[in-house]
Order: sequence, then structure tokens, then C-alpha cells
Amino acid sequence: MTVNFFYGDFGLGSAYIPIGSESVSFTAGDMTQLTPAHSWTVPASASLHLCIAVQIDGPDGDVSALPSVAGTAPGPADPLILIDNNKAQRNLQDTIGTAGGTEVIAVIRNPDLTARTMRLRMRLPRGVQVPGTLEVVGGRKVPIADNGLIDIGRLAPGERRWVRMRVASFARLDRPVPLDILDDTQPPANGFTLLLRRTSFENVARRALIDFAGVITRLNHLQDNAAAKGLADFALRTSKGLNETSYADYLAANRKAIGQMVTAHLSWAKGADPFELKAAAATLMRAADAKNVEAAAAAQAALAERLDGHLSMLMRAKGSLDDIVHNVAWQRALFVKRGAGSSAELVQQATRFLADKNGPSEFVKFIDAGAGALDRAIDSFGASGSAAKKTLVALQAGMKGEASPATLQKLHRDVLLEVHKLAAQ
Repeated sequence: MTVNFFYGDFGLGSAYIPIGSESVSFTAGDMTQLTPAHSWTVPASASLHLCIAVQIDGPDGDVSALPSVAGTAPGPADPLILIDNNKAQRNLQDTIGTAGGTEVIAVIRNPDLTARTMRLRMRLPRGVQVPGTLEVVGGRKVPIADNGLIDIGRLAPGERRWVRMRVASFARLDRPVPLDILDDTQPPANGFTLLLRRTSFENVARRALIDFAGVITRLNHLQDNAAAKGLADFALRTSKGLNETSYADYLAANRKAIGQMVTAHLSWAKGADPFELKAAAATLMRAADAKNVEAAAAAQAALAERLDGHLSMLMRAKGSLDDIVHNVAWQRALFVKRGAGSSAELVQQATRFLADKNGPSEFVKFIDAGAGALDRAIDSFGASGSAAKKTLVALQAGMKGEASPATLQKLHRDVLLEVHKLAAQ
């Protein structure tokens, strides 16, 4: 049989993208089979926390049912997973902390083909209280509470928001506590779970250092950030044989470099600081100066989360491969309502692309083949289609300039967004 692997960003509504497959052979009587792990490279656009999905195609016609997991956003109650034993998906984050607390950032995406107002509902075990808040980055904040609600806002198809969960302290959590964050629909078709678990300072600081090293490596890859060079290796070395003294020494030795790294990153981001990185770095420095290692470990974990979230936001703004299938499905949904002619041609092209389970390289061909029909379809809107026409010109320029599939995804989405606005008039 063939085992196909996919990943998606941690959160709600994230689309899954293929990362490869492995062939596994069973003989008569085998109930289990262990094989070498599948090797893959995490792309620079991916976040620290990834969710994994698996889709199996067996012999004698025992294949996974359509649609494929690729390009979709299955949630915990999604029939795509529940009714097909050839598919499995996991969306759980083990979140550890001490009395110093912690924070986790997740992405919220509208996976639908229509704009909608999104709201999240929290679920906690009966009688459990968790001190902390859930907030939309750049938006409102609410206390963590069972059945607590937070409005995300009205999101266009494929649009994203980021949310931040802050736990003030794990001191009163005597056992692991699951915190479900669900799309507030009936039933909740999408969501994720944070498993909150109190543990030792050493475990928390070790994970904070490893996560920090991971996001710094990603940052350096994207930005060639001179201040970040060496920080990742230092963090990984310190994570081995960690104790309070070695961690305090690490902070003292890297205090200046961490501040310089954050400053250089914000300069690269043209000053934008929606995740409050300056404040996170300042909190880390205060804890280091006070030699409060528990507070410092929590602050370093928060800094890693915020850096990771900001990098993801900046990269996603340039386009993403995992949104390609959604783009094509959205195009079909937009133009199927407009009937014959060029609109029908666009619908047929999109239907073929989706049926063939095409990927990034075929998406470039898809855009090229449909450019003329898209131009004629937008012309049919008349003068009101001028904004859509401008986005189409940008898409055509991207094609001529041999832009990457991710960039073309963003440019194509810009066109669809304008058509979406026209269709809503």
C-alpha cells in the first residue's frame, strides 16, 4: 500500500499540503508493519507547530475516498476524516509551563468559498479554571473560560487571522488539561486542542531553547540576519544538560545578540510589530536581569511564538502553495454562477484541475491557459470591473516575469477577491 503524508499549520482551517509518500508491503498474517521514517524538508513558510494528516491507498481498490486531504482543511468532526478509515489527522499541541505561564499562537483561516463571520468557542473540562486570555492579534481579548467566545471578524475566503493564548500560570494545574478551541458552528466542523501540562523548569526551558533555535534558523534562512547567526547553535547546546545556572549563563551571554536580532528583524519587516516583539524581548531581558529563570523561560517561549507568528504572517502575505487548491475551487464557485461563455470555460478548467489532483507546477499552466478567459470574464462586468482588471494585469505581469507558484497564488487570489466583491454587488 501507499501511505501519503500531508502537513498543515497549527490552528483552524489550515489547508494541508503533500510532503511525500512511502510504500509499505504486508504479507499474509501481518497486523502491523514498522518502516523507516519518511524524510522531508520543512519549508521556510511553515510554522513551529505543524499538524499531520495521512491518507492510505491500499490494494484491490481500497483507496481513500474523494476528495483528497490535499488542499483541504479537515477538522475534528469533518466527515472527510470520520467516514473514511483510509484517512487520519491530528491537530493537538502539547503546551507545557510552570508558574511563569506561557503563550501559544495559532492561525485561524476561513476555509470556505464564501466570506463569513468567524467566532471561536472555548471548551474546558467541567470545573477546571485556567488563568489567562485568548486574543486576536491586533484585536479583542477575552478570558479563558469554558464556553467562552471570541469574535474573529468577517473573513474573505482563505483569509487568515492569528490568535494568541496566554496562560498566566500553570501552578494550579494538577493534571493535564485539554483546552478545545472550536469554530463556533453546529456541529463544530473545525478546531484544535491545546493540552496544558505543568512540568519542571528544566523541561520548559529546554523546549523554549529548542523552539527558539528553530525559529531563529528559519529567520536567518529568510533574512540572512547577521545577529541571528550563532544564536541557534548556542541555544541548542544550552538545551543539553540544562540547569538553572547554565540557563542564566546563556541569557547573560546572549542578551545583546537577542536584542539585535529582534531589531534587525523588525527593520526587515519595515517596522511592523503586530505581535509585540519589542515588548516580548523587553520582558525576557527584565527576567534575565532579575535572574528569574522561570519567568525568563516563559518569556523566551513567548518570543519564539511571536517571531514564528510574525514570520508566518509576512510569508503568507506573499503567497502560499497550500492555498492553490482553494484558489482553484474558489474560481470555480465564483464563475459557475455567471453561466456560459468565458465563465463556463473557467469553470471547466478549474474542475479539471481539481479532478486531476494537480500541484504547484500545474497551477502555473492553469493560470496561463485561463488568462484569456479570465480577461473576457472580467470585461463582462463593464466599468465596475476596473479594480479586478488591475489585479489581472499584475497576474499577467507575474506570468511574464516567471514568478514562483506561491507568488502567482497571491496574485491570482487578488483577482478572485475583486471578482468576489463584484459578485456581491
